[in-house]
Amino acid sequence: MAGEPVSGRSRSAVRPAPAGAAEPALLDPATRPAGQTSLVVAAAVSFQAVAWALLIWLLRSGGPWYGFFDVSDIGVYLDYAQKVAAGLAVYRDFSFEYPPLALPLFTLPYRGDPAAYPTWFAAEMILLCTAAAALTGATAAAVWRGLARPLAACGAYAAAVLAAGAITANRYDVAVALTLAAALFFLARRHTTAAGAALGVGVALKLTPGLLLPLALIVAGTRRRALYALAGFLVFAAVPLLPFLGRWDGLTNVITYHAQRPLQIESVPGTPYLIAGSMGAWGIGTGSSFGSQSLAGPGSEVVARLSVWLGLLLVAGVYVLVWRRRELLRTVPEHIPAAALACVLAFTVANKVLSPQFLCWTFPLVALVLVGRGSLQRLTGILTLAAIAVTQVEFPGLYWRMVDLEPGPVYVVVVRNVVLVGAAVAAAVTVWKLPAAAAEA
Repeated sequence: MAGEPVSGRSRSAVRPAPAGAAEPALLDPATRPAGQTSLVVAAAVSFQAVAWALLIWLLRSGGPWYGFFDVSDIGVYLDYAQKVAAGLAVYRDFSFEYPPLALPLFTLPYRGDPAAYPTWFAAEMILLCTAAAALTGATAAAVWRGLARPLAACGAYAAAVLAAGAITANRYDVAVALTLAAALFFLARRHTTAAGAALGVGVALKLTPGLLLPLALIVAGTRRRALYALAGFLVFAAVPLLPFLGRWDGLTNVITYHAQRPLQIESVPGTPYLIAGSMGAWGIGTGSSFGSQSLAGPGSEVVARLSVWLGLLLVAGVYVLVWRRRELLRTVPEHIPAAALACVLAFTVANKVLSPQFLCWTFPLVALVLVGRGSLQRLTGILTLAAIAVTQVEFPGLYWRMVDLEPGPVYVVVVRNVVLVGAAVAAAVTVWKLPAAAAEA
């Protein structure tokens, strides 16, 4: 923000570009003794241990309002693992709506005992969540001097986990958060090729991380570095597909399955239908398909189709703002998480599907934005964290009552969606209000 110091450095810390150089001048990432970075990472791991111990204790036997494995997708994952164990081939012998790297996450915890599978799967996700927290702490240590903000970022990540609740451990979306945390870490350290590779791995897990590829290319700064980042992305996104190229119909189902999904009940575009249904409006109903619950009403199919284009338009609008602030993002990496969060939230609020676990993607982003400089960044982080917390109020404890269109649970979702839209607007305004260059900050 105007009048504030940049990343704890004086402006003299900007390295001047040599005459005729194509690459913009860069600020060096914060340098600190290796022991301090290790301390931050250890703090992130410790905070995760405390957060998960508290969640497991609270939810061990039904908890305050729901149990640890209530309304879980683990049964779906177990079914896939059992099919693979029986010798069936994915994308050929059975449909699989996820990209190929998701499958090892489902099969690894299975050791022939279905009763033990939920515990082992949850342990795997807790481990990945902790790794993402550690990378987030390391990113904070790279962009800020001192220990206050890096340690606060570790605490903010733990707060996001507590706000989300058990869903982090019984869905696989925290693996996506890990790839985003890795991409942020590499961008903060100027390793744009590695950042592209991390996003490629993310796409091979779930398609969403591809949203941040343009950000990595913009931050790269030069055509050569951008091409390397693109190459890293393409290689790591494509290599997991190679064993399945003979199963093209099964692979394309990853796209067509999600393209055909109707208007999901918790989505922001579905909010008017949800409100109308809770008020007894004629022609509004709910149904189950594609592994979730959806809304049906006059024009709902049109809304579902238009939401795709609205999402692309909103993300493109954010990237217009990012492009106008490209010099700052290349030289002051602490602002990259705000730009990334703006992109993810723009996609999320326009998407026709908004499952509760999607907010797990934001953990590394919200942790860094929440402790960033400037009131707008902090507001964005607070609103996103609040949306995560309100989601846990509704899901899973009130979920089926909401599906039945009971007014109370419905309005919990409405409040969550309003807060989430507010977070998306605040994130976009944050990027818009960034100075054009480090010298103006």
